[in-house]
Amino acid sequence: MLKMGIPQGAVRQALQKEGKDPNIIDMDPEKPIRKQGNKPNKSQKVAAKQIAPKVARKRLFWNTIDESKLKENTFWSQAQEQTSLQLVGLDVDNEEFASLFTSPVNKSPAPKKETAPDVKKPSAKQKIQLIDSRRRMNGSILLTKFKVDYKVLAKQVDSMEYVKAEGNELRGMMQLLPTKDEALALRSYLPPIDAPQSEIDDAVVKLGECEQYMAVMLDVPDAKDKFQCMVFRADFEQHTESIRNGTKLLIEACDSVRNSERFRKVLVYALKLGNALNTGGTSEEVKAITLDSLLKLAEAKAFDRQTSVLHYLVSIVQKNDEDV
Repeated sequence: MLKMGIPQGAVRQALQKEGKDPNIIDMDPEKPIRKQGNKPNKSQKVAAKQIAPKVARKRLFWNTIDESKLKENTFWSQAQEQTSLQLVGLDVDNEEFASLFTSPVNKSPAPKKETAPDVKKPSAKQKIQLIDSRRRMNGSILLTKFKVDYKVLAKQVDSMEYVKAEGNELRGMMQLLPTKDEALALRSYLPPIDAPQSEIDDAVVKLGECEQYMAVMLDVPDAKDKFQCMVFRADFEQHTESIRNGTKLLIEACDSVRNSERFRKVLVYALKLGNALNTGGTSEEVKAITLDSLLKLAEAKAFDRQTSVLHYLVSIVQKNDEDV
């Protein structure tokens, strides 16, 4: 057909219609077909010479445990012996794994979104007042609920006697103790210490609720330290009971985790996934990791900057073991 002047493309189409290989046109008619059939063409030779592109791989910077330091009763030693924890036939989508956690080296990184810097507005300095309006209002509300004679309260605080009040109430009254500036302002307003008591009482009565409390507490030495001791005593039983309950709950949680077969499988899944990320399936795999390394699963992100290793681990566990 070629000798008759028919175009080469038409000859190829004719050969294809008859179910024959159109590449036979490129062969040498003087040589046997068997010797020419297995020879790769030029495009195949070029493809064979091409080297696989280098890829960047996401890594997990976890804390490994030396295999020689593992004891017989540890979980990782049991994981190597128990057949139920070997995860044979693990179903992993290799294409999805490669698209998330590998990227060509020459690939230009995605442009980072520019975020406008946070501009903090300078806080306007307020002029020093005798009692700040907000502090006066909050203090008055607290003192109104806690109805007590301030002179009696000052004596109780000075001698650290028992006061029928909750820890939060005592803590609030401790915060209402006059500051250095407030003490100076009150001292300048009140009559001298050697003035008659009736004159001092008249001056205190003219003050607001919060200022009256501060004026009485001026004469209590180390009032803040004494309030702290009273707060500790008021909260002691509650804190003790909370520590007992918390300790009991912690012991039960530790026992539940140590005896959980599901948690053991999750650890093995995490170990296998981390080895696949760090080594790419080579023989340099770690045998054990510390528990705090599990926090790295949520911190490490795929190249899409959205999917974390923890999210991918959950998808693998759901696909392979619904019971876990």
